[in-house]
Amino acid sequence: MKKFLSRATLKYIAVVTMFIDHIGYTIVWTVYAYQRYYGWAPLSGLPFLGSAESAYAAYKVCRRIGRVAFPIFAYFVAEGFMKTRDLKKYVIRMALFAAAAEIPYNLCFGRSLFTLEHNNVIFTHLLGLLTLICLKKFTLPLKEKGETARSAALTVLFVAGFCLIAQPFDGGVRGILMIASCWLF
Repeated sequence: MKKFLSRATLKYIAVVTMFIDHIGYTIVWTVYAYQRYYGWAPLSGLPFLGSAESAYAAYKVCRRIGRVAFPIFAYFVAEGFMKTRDLKKYVIRMALFAAAAEIPYNLCFGRSLFTLEHNNVIFTHLLGLLTLICLKKFTLPLKEKGETARSAALTVLFVAGFCLIAQPFDGGVRGILMIASCWLF
């Protein structure tokens, strides 16, 4: 049976929708803000950015399209967790990418070099991965012993704990829940 969507197709969809989201958040929002608050229209020749209302509508469309990316990336974090040969290297790679992406993320979205208020989504992916590691290490053995109530309670505690930690990160609580759901279900 032929697959409807291959892994490569899903990755392309995630990257393209994420790119559209970021264009909307950076460029289109900036155009809207200049038009709305300063009365200056830097790209007024473009039909979909000619007025503050149309720029805001374009911003909303870009952001809605971009919402497709995160569930796909959450799925790939869970799938990577299940299929990796070296979990330690996977965690290290994720941590390095999260750290490397933080400065460009802060410059683009936080408008400063360093901030603790908001952090990039790769940190959420890393915390989601750590959540899965804890679930597999501590709750799966209980479930295999037939202690499903203790396993379920511990699962809830781990997921809730990582959700609390993930609050300042982009994706935050919803990200942890989505990554855990992709692995659990």
